Amino acid sequence: MDIVRAGIQALSDGSVVLPTAAFVRQQPDEVRQQLSDSLLEARTTEMLTRKTEPILAELADIKASQADAIERARLQN
Repeated sequence: MDIVRAGIQALSDGSVVLPTAAFVRQQPDEVRQQLSDSLLEARTTEMLTRKTEPILAELADIKASQADAIERARLQN
C-alpha cells in the first residue's frame, strides 16, 4: 500500500508526469483502402481454400492408397 500511496502522491503533486499517447487519426481514404485490402485478402483466401480442398482430398486418397499398396507388398514378401 505504501508503494501505491507514494505513486499516487507523485502523480498528484506533479513530480512525475506520465507520457501521453500521441493522437493518430487516419484519413478516411486510408481506412477505406485498408478495409478493401482486408476484404480482398479474405475473399482470396476463401476462394483458394474452396478451390484447393478437392485437390487436397484427392491427394490424401492417393497417399492412403499408396500406403496400403506398400503395406500389401511388404506383407507378400
